[in-house]
Amino acid sequence: MGVTLSGQGFVVEPDDPLVKAEPGSLRQYLVGNELNQTRRGRLVIDFFGLTEEQARAQSPVAFQRVLDRVKPERDQQKRDAYRRNWWLFAEARQGMRTALRGLSRYIAICRTGKHFVFQFLGGEIVPESTAVAITSPEAFHLGCLSSQIHVDWAVRAGTRLGVGNDPRYNHADCFNKFPFPATDDLTRQRIRNIAEDLDAHRK
Repeated sequence: MGVTLSGQGFVVEPDDPLVKAEPGSLRQYLVGNELNQTRRGRLVIDFFGLTEEQARAQSPVAFQRVLDRVKPERDQQKRDAYRRNWWLFAEARQGMRTALRGLSRYIAICRTGKHFVFQFLGGEIVPESTAVAITSPEAFHLGCLSSQIHVDWAVRAGTRLGVGNDPRYNHADCFNKFPFPATDDLTRQRIRNIAEDLDAHRK
C-alpha cells in the first residue's frame, strides 16, 4: 500500500517555484486513479528519514511550507504520532520503501477501479495509498499479474467498494495468495516479452 500523507500541504504542482528552488526535498508522486488516467505530474515534499531539525536545515523553504500548511491540520489529529511527527507523512510505508530501494521500476495498480490494469512505474515515483506497489521490476511478474487468470482470481478474492461496486485489489488476498506458475525458461521469456510489449502499448 502506498503512502498516506494526512495533509495536502505536502503536494506540489509541477509549475510551483519550489520545484526549482529546492528540488532535493521533492519526489514524483502518483495517486491511484492517475494510473488509469492522465497523470498530473505532481510532486510531494518528502522528509522521510529526517528529524525535524534535519528537515529544516536541508530544505528550509519546503519545511516552512509544511509548517504553515500541514502542521495546523496535524495538530488536530487524534493519533499522537501524527501530531508529533507532523513534517512526515502520516504513513510513510517504511517496508515498501525498503523493498523499492535500488529498483529502477516496480509494478503498480490502482487499488479500486472497474478494471485491474498493472503497469510499470519508475522507481523514483512515490505511490499514494490508493495505489498498490508490487516491488518487482520483473516483466514476468507483470505478465502473470496481467493475465486473465490472475484478474479473475483478483476479482473473486478482493472486495468491492463505492457506488459502482467496483472491484478492490486487496494485496493480502489478491497478490499474496496467488499461485504464480512454475515455468521453463523459454515460457518465462515469452511471458516477459509479451508483458514488455503490453506495458509499452498501454503507455
